Amino acid sequence: MFLKTITAPTGDVVTLAEAKAQCAVFTDADDDLIQAMIDTAVEQAEAYTQRQFLTTTYEMHMDSLPAYIEVPKPPLMSVESISYIPRYGIETDRVTLDASQQYMLETASIGGIIARVPGVTLPVVEPVFGSVIVRFKAGYGAAADVPSSLKHWIKMRVGNLYENRENFVTGTIVTVVKDVWNEYLLKNYRVMNV
Repeated sequence: MFLKTITAPTGDVVTLAEAKAQCAVFTDADDDLIQAMIDTAVEQAEAYTQRQFLTTTYEMHMDSLPAYIEVPKPPLMSVESISYIPRYGIETDRVTLDASQQYMLETASIGGIIARVPGVTLPVVEPVFGSVIVRFKAGYGAAADVPSSLKHWIKMRVGNLYENRENFVTGTIVTVVKDVWNEYLLKNYRVMNV
């Protein structure tokens, strides 16, 4: 499986103003630095939870068409299309499945699931990489829809990054600064592969 971003998210999960308030910064001198820290914190949170926070369109490329597909980057918002190259076909022969007749979505689960409609026989696809492409939208929606504990973790992480720009604080004792918030604020949102 290969995952490709088609439409990147727009906007920020946490705004620059929110992050500056968390850091108690009242000037514009460090705006670029703080914005970079926001981006880093969002990347870390999304990687740890294996979720997509803001609406993003992806294409998932696969080499087969199973009866059941677990879609990555939850929450799944919608599936725009599922297309495939028929057996003995080439790229120009690509066919799009009929959503209402051949597959159904289950978006209430932790991830998102695409399943064939019971009793429907799925087509045989050409067994080459990328012969099946699932285009879907994932994310909570806009920043206002992202759970508050995820946003709070991002602000706390930015504050930590801003205050401790290095991994070591040197004084009379050298101390490794640990980020303890992952377990408490992000744990409930982490997708675990079974």
